[in-house]
Amino acid sequence: MSLRAVGGALSAVLLLAAGALTFMAAEGVEPPTAAPVALGTVHNVPAGVTRIACAPTPLIAEGAVAYDPEFNPVPATSSATLVAASVPRGDDGAGPAAIATSPAGEPTALWGTAALVGSADPGAEAAVVVAEPLEGVAPLAAAAGIWRSDAGDLRSLTALPCSVALAEQWLVGGATEVGSSAALTITNPGATPVTVTVSGWGPLGPVDLPMLSGLVIAPYASETYLLEASDSTLERLALRVQSAGGAVGASLLETRLDGLTPLGTATVAPSAPPGTALVVPAVSLTDVPEDAGESGLQSFVRVLNPGTAPATLTLTLLTAEGEVGIAGATDVTVDPGAVFDIAIDGLPAGDHSVAVVSDQPVVAAAHLVRHASDGGADRAWSGAATPSSLMTVAVPGLGAQADAATLVVANPSAEEVAVRVTPYGADGAAGEVREVSVPARASIGVVVEGAPVALQVESDEPVAAALLLRAGIAEGELVAILPATPDAATAHAVTVTVREG
Repeated sequence: MSLRAVGGALSAVLLLAAGALTFMAAEGVEPPTAAPVALGTVHNVPAGVTRIACAPTPLIAEGAVAYDPEFNPVPATSSATLVAASVPRGDDGAGPAAIATSPAGEPTALWGTAALVGSADPGAEAAVVVAEPLEGVAPLAAAAGIWRSDAGDLRSLTALPCSVALAEQWLVGGATEVGSSAALTITNPGATPVTVTVSGWGPLGPVDLPMLSGLVIAPYASETYLLEASDSTLERLALRVQSAGGAVGASLLETRLDGLTPLGTATVAPSAPPGTALVVPAVSLTDVPEDAGESGLQSFVRVLNPGTAPATLTLTLLTAEGEVGIAGATDVTVDPGAVFDIAIDGLPAGDHSVAVVSDQPVVAAAHLVRHASDGGADRAWSGAATPSSLMTVAVPGLGAQADAATLVVANPSAEEVAVRVTPYGADGAAGEVREVSVPARASIGVVVEGAPVALQVESDEPVAAALLLRAGIAEGELVAILPATPDAATAHAVTVTVREG
C-alpha cells in the first residue's frame, strides 16, 4: 500500500469514528474504549537511485592562508586511482551503475561477470557514482580512491572516500590553526539546486562560520570552501553539513606543513551520526619512535558533544584478543558543544578499533600518525562507522599506489560473529570466499590478497569495518583509511504506528 493510500485509509477511519461518536452521544450511550488499530508496522518503499559522491584529489585552493610562500599546491609527482563496484545481492545479480569523474561529466557504465566494476583517474573535481536499484531494492554499491605522492609538501598516501549522498552528514576532524588548512568539498549529484548550511564546533563550543550558511549548490556541481577563511584559530574541529532540496556528499581535506616539512594530508569522511555507543574501526597503532616529538603530532580519538548537557564517556580498545581498557579514557567529561581529543599513543601496536560508550549522544573519529625519519609525518582519519551485516568495500590502487591493504573488522557485540569476505577482481569475477570469526568485543585484521577491486562483507550480526592502506617510502610508512559502505536497503523501510488518543 502506498503512503498516500495509507493516509486516505486513516482519514476514512477517523471520519467514520467521529460520526459514530456523535450518534452515540445523541442517544446517551457511553462510547466504548477505543482499541489500538492493528496496522502493518513496516512499509517498504521502493529504492530510488543511489548517488555516491567522492572526495577530489588533494589540491590547496587559491587563497589558502596557512602556508609558506614556497608551498607547492600541485605536486610534480603524484598518482591516483578511483574504483567503483556494484556487487550481487544474493542470486539477484548486481544493479547497473556508472561512474563519472565530475558531477556533470559523462558517466561510464560499470561492467563485469558477477560484480559490475570500473575505474577512473580522479582529479580536482569530485567524482560521482550513480547506481540503479534492482527489483525495487537498493544496490550494493561502493566507490573509493587513493592518491599518493612520495615527495614534496603534500607527501602522503591520501584516501579519497566516497559516501552516499545524504541530507545530513557529520565530519569529525581537521584544524585551521597556523600550519593547517581545512578545505570542505560539498557535492550536489542531483538534478535540482540544494541549499546547504554548515555548523561548526571547536575546543570551546560552537564556532561562527558566517561564510558557510545558506550555500546554494547548483545541480551536478561541487564547491570547495576554505574553513580558515572563517576562523583561522581552531586546533580542533567538527562539522555538520545539512542540505535542503536534495542530498549532498561532503568531505574535508586537511593538510599540514611545518615550514617546508610535510606533516601529511588526510581526508575526513562522514562519521556515524550522534550516538551513545559508537565503534571506530581501523585504529592502526605503531610503536612511537623516540624522536617523534619533532612533528608535535599524536594519535588520538576526537569526540564532539553536540548536545546541551555534559557527556560522560569511556573509551576501550578492541583488539584481536578482546576488549582492553585505555588509561585516562574512563569517565571522561566532554562539555556541551566541545570538541575534545583523547590521546591513544603508547597503546599496544596493531590494527585495532575503538569503542565509545557515552551517556549522551556524541560523534567520534580517530586520528592516526605515521612519523617519518626526517621529522615529517603522514596521517589518516577514521570515522565512527554504522555497524551492518552486509557491506561493500571498494579497494583502490592495491599494487600501484598502495603496497598492502587490510580489512579491519570490529565486533561491538557480546557474542562471537562469523564474517564472510568475498573479493571481486577487475573483471567482476568473484574470488574465493574467506570466512573468519571475530570474538566478542574484539577487532581483527583480514589481509587483502591479490588485487581485488571490491570486497563484499557479510556477517551473522552487524559489524563495523574499514580498509587500511599502507605504502612504504625511504622516510617511513604512508597510511590511509577508507570506510566501508553499509547496505543502503535498510534506509528504504518506513514504520507506521497508530496509537490510541
